[in-house]
Amino acid sequence: MTRVLQLLGPSTGGIRRHVAVLSKLAAERGFDVTIAGPSGVLDGLDTGAASIESVAVPASFHPRAVLAGIRELRALVAANDGFDVVHAHGLKAAWTAWLARTGAPIVLTVHNVVLDEVAGRSAALQRRLERIITRRVDRVIAVSPEISRHLGIGRFIVPASPAPRPTKTPAEIRAEYGIDPEALLVVVAARLHPQKDLPMFFRAWQRRADRSAWALVVGDGPDRATLDALRSELGLDTLVLPGASPHAVDELNAADLVVMSSRWEGAPLVIAEAMQLGKPIVSTRVGVVPDMVGDAGTIIEVGDTDALVRAIDRYLGDAAERERCGHLASERGRLIYGAEPLVDEVLNVYGEVHPL
Repeated sequence: MTRVLQLLGPSTGGIRRHVAVLSKLAAERGFDVTIAGPSGVLDGLDTGAASIESVAVPASFHPRAVLAGIRELRALVAANDGFDVVHAHGLKAAWTAWLARTGAPIVLTVHNVVLDEVAGRSAALQRRLERIITRRVDRVIAVSPEISRHLGIGRFIVPASPAPRPTKTPAEIRAEYGIDPEALLVVVAARLHPQKDLPMFFRAWQRRADRSAWALVVGDGPDRATLDALRSELGLDTLVLPGASPHAVDELNAADLVVMSSRWEGAPLVIAEAMQLGKPIVSTRVGVVPDMVGDAGTIIEVGDTDALVRAIDRYLGDAAERERCGHLASERGRLIYGAEPLVDEVLNVYGEVHPL
């Protein structure tokens, strides 16, 4: 039985969900899977037969944090008499695995590249570390063709996501957030972070034609205070900003339209989930989103507030178009983004570094 260690750092969104479904399905296929990451990172997710261990994979490259993660990972490896494959999700997890000298081949999935607006003053250093680690690990998986081209290395595999299963009805979600049960609802599920360019969505929402429609922005993050202030400044009384949801599929399922305004993405799981739920989508042209969405929605350019206003107005004003795109999204989502074949592609990579 092949022993696989899934290693991830702090995550509140798609990466942790991907690791959970990958681990669960790998265990169902006979792999002995252990997941390691910061305490609580997988809370609320179904990981099946995979075991979960705490390893403080750092959120930064601060030497003290990195050394702590290395020590904890080495202890975990020793306690398990080693692993056959280490699959690191993200650059910090990969560096932790490589520096820990686990003795196992390392597969690295790169979910995001280093961006100046995210990394700040450390961007140049992080890009150098990115280039180095992608040449030191045994295999690289990129979640979008853009990432693979940026790195000059890596196999493109869309990250697997669990089939979305709502636990609440749309009516229950609307009642929970005080949203008019008869109004149209636009949902954004995103980390409150500059990458997601939520101020653009807020400004577009202020200009929408249907003044009776509501918006629900689900997520949390470092921009929370800034967005709260902007919401008040713009007088967005029909925009709800409740924080993170333990099961954002419920909010997505309540939507009449799903919007993503990001400046950068790879292959965001929220789009795959929204499509499988049969929701029309408006998104910026980021990552593989245009290929994911196809004819099931509208793609606009990054930062184009005018185009976002037009797209929102189009869908809110045309029930037939919402129904048409929703049907296309559902069919396309089920055919293309089912988790099982995507997990099989990853397991084939494991077989390349450790013959099964």
